[in-house]
This record gives sequence, structure tokens and C-alpha cells, in this order.
Amino acid sequence: MTYKIRIIADYSGLSVAKNKLKDIQRAVFSLAVTPKKGSIRSELGVSVRAIPAGRKGVVVFEVDDITTTVFVLAITYGGADWISKFEDRQGN
Repeated sequence: MTYKIRIIADYSGLSVAKNKLKDIQRAVFSLAVTPKKGSIRSELGVSVRAIPAGRKGVVVFEVDDITTTVFVLAITYGGADWISKFEDRQGN
């Protein structure tokens, strides 16, 4: 199996690929401090939210206030149709 990072690295260079991953990682880890940020995507679920990750990434997540846990549901990149894929997974 070849992972997508290899394709990004081959196309844009290793440092660009690493920076894209750092952008995604920063976005995810920022949720520990500000979990209620982002757009509420009520069409996907009561508490589903989405935030940008870098220039082309999207992090989709839910916040559970009772357990103080952020559940990352999906990370997409490059204009992928993440809404349709998410709905398919949820059976919507």
C-alpha cells in the first residue's frame, strides 16, 4: 500500500508534504483548547462541526461535553467531496 503523503511528496516535494501534515496536525490539536470552533454541520448530525486545516484540508469532528472528548470523524484534503462520503458512511 502506498500512502497519499508519498504522492504529495513526489509532486510537491517532501518539505511541502510535511508542512501540509503539520497544518492538519495543528488544526486537530487546536481542538483541545477550542473544541466548539468551526461550522456546525447540522445536516450531518446534531453536533458535527468542520474546520479548515491549512489551505485545502478539512477536519470533521464532534464534541462530547459529558466526557470532554473531541472525536475526529474525518480528515479530507484537496477539495474532496467529504460531505457525500460522510453521509454514505452514516447511512444518510
